[in-house]
Parts: sequence; structure tokens; C-alpha cells
Amino acid sequence: MIPLGYWIAQRAAVHRIAAGRENPYEFTWYNVVDITSFALLMAASILLVTRHQEWHRRLTFTAAAYLTLDAATRWTLKIPGVEPFILDIASYAVLYPFLAALALFDWRTLGRLHPATVACTLVLLPLHLSSAWVARSDWWNNLAPGLIGPP
Repeated sequence: MIPLGYWIAQRAAVHRIAAGRENPYEFTWYNVVDITSFALLMAASILLVTRHQEWHRRLTFTAAAYLTLDAATRWTLKIPGVEPFILDIASYAVLYPFLAALALFDWRTLGRLHPATVACTLVLLPLHLSSAWVARSDWWNNLAPGLIGPP
């Protein structure tokens, strides 16, 4: 699944180049961040499955919730009249109710937030909020062809 995700990101950039879009690698930032985050969360979850089951459960839950982001992007890109920059951030808002539900579960069962819930939120939230700027940056649009591969 992970190699296929990177391949699809590269193919999508090729289609945007063929369509003559300015900054065709802009949207690949989201693909790379989402696929990489999912892979890292699942790898950590698998490593912790036997010794730290509560960490494993929360990391797996967060990784699975990450899979909703691509579908959310399809919804938000269809909203007319809204600045694309705002839509980029709004698509990540689909993940936050899942994290809120996890925090509520922690609160009800443990009486506090589990460290895995806190860690996932503290790592992912700044990443999401900065993504709209990074995706449109010259830095990313110059780096992406070498990282993802030219068309």
C-alpha cells in the first residue's frame, strides 16, 4: 500500500504537469506527509504490540484515522468560492474528531489522557497546520521533483 501511495502521488503530479498547472508538485506534499505519517504510526504500532498494548491501540487508531484524509480532500476541494489555502487546512479537520473521540475515551477510561494520545496530537497538529504553507513553498516545489521523481 505504501509504495503504491508514493507511485500515485508521482502519477498525479505527471497529470498536473500535462494539464499545465502551476506548481504541479504542490499537492504531492499532502500525499507524502499522509503516507509517511501512516507508515510511521503503523510501524511504531507493530513494534509496540506485545509490550505496550495501549500505545499499540492508540497508534493503530490514529493511523487508521489518517486514511480518512484523502477522502476528506475530495470533499473540501469541491467547495466553491473558498480559498484553496483554507481548504487544505479544512481537509485535516476531518481527522480531529477522531482524535477528540480518542481523548474522550482516554478521559472516561483512564481519568487522564494517555501519553500516546498526547504524542500523536502534539506531532500531527503542527504538521497539519504548517502543511498549507509548505505545500506552496518554493522549497517544496523545487525539492519534490527530485524526491518523488520527474514525470
